[in-house]
Amino acid sequence: MKSTLLPLAESLRLKALRPYQLFNTMQDETFTELVRLAAKLFHVPIGIIAFVEEEEVRFGLNYGLDPALDRVSRWETLCSVAMLHDTTSVFEDLREQPCDLINPALVQRLNLGFYAGSALRTKDGHSLGVLCVIDNKPRPFGPDEASLLERLAAVVMSLLDLRLHLLQQPTWNQQLWAS
Repeated sequence: MKSTLLPLAESLRLKALRPYQLFNTMQDETFTELVRLAAKLFHVPIGIIAFVEEEEVRFGLNYGLDPALDRVSRWETLCSVAMLHDTTSVFEDLREQPCDLINPALVQRLNLGFYAGSALRTKDGHSLGVLCVIDNKPRPFGPDEASLLERLAAVVMSLLDLRLHLLQQPTWNQQLWAS
């Protein structure tokens, strides 16, 4: 286990993640559309909402990713790095400037050239994962783009919270839509 990829309060983070894990298996049109829009907005082929679990990262909500690649080891992915930061993590050219904390074979196998990811944080500050955009080619990513990705990640987190609340309150949810 690479302790440098673990938040200080990892057990609390995993506890906070548990209720959201149902989104890993859900094909939700709203979130699929959000990651598609993120990819289009930043002119990249891939957008992902990734949840970082104890041993793996799940890509259940994504656009442009090979369907067979729905998860990877936590210790091999940039999402595990990005979720540790308060600001957007940007790797403009992974071939020339690789991240030393992840498996370079995965970067090569997936032909990754560019990655930008912003943490999905709960109101208590726990990072559940990231909203990320990926390209096969290196590309610049300025401060305005990083800020925009952070704002999109905040919107995604708000929608995840709302959806979770609605799922946990089935009778209230039914009454709301019936009126």
